[in-house]
Amino acid sequence: NPWWQRVYGLTKRAVERWGDQVQVSHTDLGENLDILASLRDTQQLLMDLYDTPEEVARLLDELRQLWIRYYEELYAIIRLAGRGTSPWATIWSPRRCYMLQSDFSYMISPQMFERFVLPDIAACCEFLDHACYHLDGQGQIPHLDLLLSLESLDAIQWVPGSGNPPPEEWLPLLQRIRKAGKLCQLYVSPQGALTIV
Repeated sequence: NPWWQRVYGLTKRAVERWGDQVQVSHTDLGENLDILASLRDTQQLLMDLYDTPEEVARLLDELRQLWIRYYEELYAIIRLAGRGTSPWATIWSPRRCYMLQSDFSYMISPQMFERFVLPDIAACCEFLDHACYHLDGQGQIPHLDLLLSLESLDAIQWVPGSGNPPPEEWLPLLQRIRKAGKLCQLYVSPQGALTIV
């Protein structure tokens, strides 16, 4: 694939050029249903979940294997710099880390999330040394308990979404995440941080 070759080549050249002077990050590899939606079209994939769920599950298994393969190929380059890893989000680890997500899950029920998304997230969490999940907006809150049930998920990044109250006004949600033993990543003002404390 020419796009994969380009990402691979740019990552390799960045590490060769700057070595341990900068943090070269993993590209945004996307996630299961988000990738499939970009290939199938969002509306078509919503229909596929009902019309051909077994085929969707088969494709998601293939995508998961490819995701892990591509992550590993980039990791093999990035680790040479000896600066750890960082994905598209502002997190860092001395080993394998990534900010997992499923924006498509905004449009599906918790039952569908459990069937089509959770197995992928769980497998990626097991593969990674430090796994975080990008909980993007109120439409993903119904899936939170399923995510919190994953032992190998280390953290939740809570982004309330445009037009919603800032993170410091979601204290019960943040407490749920912390009581489940997960870390929270938030983007707040200094006053917002004081409110949370």
